[in-house]
Parts: sequence; structure tokens; C-alpha cells
Amino acid sequence: MFKKINQSFTIEEVLLGLFIFLIVLGTIISSYLGIVNTHLITNNQLLALQNLKTALDRIYHELKFSENISTTTQGIMFISTQDCATKTIVFASSPENIGYLALIKDNTTITLTDLDLIDIKNFNINLWGILNPATPTINIFGQPHYRISSTKAVTLSIEANSLLTKGLHIPFNLQLTVQPFNSFTGIPDCYFQ
Repeated sequence: MFKKINQSFTIEEVLLGLFIFLIVLGTIISSYLGIVNTHLITNNQLLALQNLKTALDRIYHELKFSENISTTTQGIMFISTQDCATKTIVFASSPENIGYLALIKDNTTITLTDLDLIDIKNFNINLWGILNPATPTINIFGQPHYRISSTKAVTLSIEANSLLTKGLHIPFNLQLTVQPFNSFTGIPDCYFQ
């Protein structure tokens, strides 16, 4: 009469289906982890770049309102036209050999770059202006300085690496050019104070 039909899967069919399911699941998980890892690396690079941008914005503001700009062996020295204080932007290394930028005013050091985010590898300064042949080099606080009588522009070149991307070294190479306000008039703002 009626024949009973067995509609269940065989063990081979179940194992083949499970094998295909595990391959698809592994591919999905691998892709997801790759996307998450790329997102974390991008976020960390963005944090480091934002920290460097904040430091460059501060340096730009300080140099824009400055006069008597000269270089030192570690950075750049100037007089701020806002408060007539002598300030220095230096490139230094921490005990862990991480390079950073700092602003020194009245023997107070303000770290401009976060030691946990970014490692400054190189810091170069170019002064564009008219050299004063009468005093090509002077000595301030035991440091040699190269005086420019009329600074027209300052260019800073910075090479850095993010510290949050372990094993992945993507360098930042940034340049900042600043033309101080008094470079237009040539009249020192702090001369009469």
C-alpha cells in the first residue's frame, strides 16, 4: 500500500552541511575582525594626528605673535609680542627615548605632544629672512644662536610616528610655515617695554 519514505539526512549530508556552515562562519568572523582592526588602527592614527595638529596650532599661534626669533641646538627661541616673555620651543626625548615637543616659558615646561600618542623622530627649523652680518652667532644661556635681524618666515618640519599602532609604523611628515606679524613692519613690539 503506502510505502514509508525516510526523509531524514544521512550522516554524510549533515557533516557536509556543518562543514560548509563553519567555512562561511569563519569567513564572516575573519572579515569582521579585519574591519574592527582597521577601524582601531585608523582611530589611533587619527588621535595621534589630532594631537600633532593641536601642537602645531599652538606653535603657529606662538610664532605668529613673536619677534627676535633665533634657533638653538634643540629648538627655536623667540620673544612673545603678547606678553614680551622669552619662550623656547624645544625638541626633547623622554627617558623611554620618545621624542616630544615642549614650550618653555619662565623655566616652566609645557609638553605640546602627548608621549602616549606620538613619537617625534625629527624636528627641523628654517628661518627665512635677512642675516645680520654683524652678529652671525651669539651665545645665550650657553647655547649657540644664529640671529636673523629680520625674520620673514619660519618653517618647521616634523617627522613623527604614532605610538598606538603597535607593529605598524606609518610616519607623519608635516610642515608648518609661519610669517610673524612684525615681519611686515619690522618694528619690534616689545622694544619700548
